[in-house]
Amino acid sequence: MSRTRAAFTIVQNEPDWLPVWLRYYSRHFDARDLFVLDHDSAPVHAAVLDKARAAGATVVPVHRQASFDHRWLRSTVERFQRFLLGSYAVVVFAEADEFLVVDPVLHPGGLEGLCDSMEREGKPYLRASGFNVVQGPDEPAYDWQEGGPLLASRSRWRADPWYDKTLVTRVPLRYGLGFHRLRNAAQALPEAGLYLAHLHRFDRAQCLRKHREQAARPWNPADLASGAGFQNRFVDGEEFDTWFAAGKTVEEGTWAEIPAFARRAI
Repeated sequence: MSRTRAAFTIVQNEPDWLPVWLRYYSRHFDARDLFVLDHDSAPVHAAVLDKARAAGATVVPVHRQASFDHRWLRSTVERFQRFLLGSYAVVVFAEADEFLVVDPVLHPGGLEGLCDSMEREGKPYLRASGFNVVQGPDEPAYDWQEGGPLLASRSRWRADPWYDKTLVTRVPLRYGLGFHRLRNAAQALPEAGLYLAHLHRFDRAQCLRKHREQAARPWNPADLASGAGFQNRFVDGEEFDTWFAAGKTVEEGTWAEIPAFARRAI
């Protein structure tokens, strides 16, 4: 496995998604080249971070009093991406519930092969086509204690252009808030065969539990005033159910069957 590539994420209190993220990306990167920026996770989550270290990943503490300060989050990710690019040819950034999946027909070498071809062809960065995976009303809850394949229990995903993110790069990038768009480079067309599975709404019970924990954190007043990250503050009742089923982002795509390669991958 090549050690010319690295992947990183940033988390705060992610007992469910961080182990999945590490398990997934360790198939495509040497564990020593996986990095977790830990934003003041509560002591109760120390065991999750200890397991990440034991698996070979590097946990880097970062600090900010406000839990949701999107401009700080953006600048922290941009600085760390630039830092890693001083040592690695290709760097992947993905949030804890985001998984880059490659169509093996178009890219037989998987994510590793895609990175190889990106270097050979001199592409500075790659943009993925974003899809939301949402638990359907007739689909079972996921057993987080038992673990196991996630998408085997889900049948559909929905294209969401807002999640067409540029997350694989050979050059330092500057992002808009939420990492949806670029500020310092042209917005490339999505790379054929590269998909971003966004699993925020993969499991209703877990999503609601996470929202309630997030809503109780200290938020940056500027983000509250602007509505940044509003979706993380739906915590109960009809409003949450409406958002969970349909979303309040730019979801223009239609529902489609999750391809078999993606269901096998995650």
